[in-house]
Amino acid sequence: MPKNTHASHIRIIAAVQGFRRAGIAHPAEPTTYPVSDFSKGQLEQLQSEPRLVVEFVEAPEADQADNEEGSVGPDGMGAKLEDMTVAQLKEIAAAGEIAGFSSMKKDALIEAIRLKRDWMGQ
Repeated sequence: MPKNTHASHIRIIAAVQGFRRAGIAHPAEPTTYPVSDFSKGQLEQLQSEPRLVVEFVEAPEADQADNEEGSVGPDGMGAKLEDMTVAQLKEIAAAGEIAGFSSMKKDALIEAIRLKRDWMGQ
């Protein structure tokens, strides 16, 4: 069952660019969708997928400037890795199967995620 069905939006980050789940190819940048775009089953599927970071939010954030890689999610949102919390970075690192992420500090996490994305051609 979805953890928070009261939120109006869901923010999703894929560990691998274009990873497909619930009928959508998810970008590696945070992307926000209305919760109403998904069925209860799709929300459960998204939340149980270890290659996705899923969080329920009350409203989409205002458009942000392009991140330094120049990519912005399909809804106009982008986020710099530097602006994410260590917990968010560790979720991305775990989903991306980055070895040793649990003991990394923020700068090392950011570098490891970038290296993984570069290696994956993202």
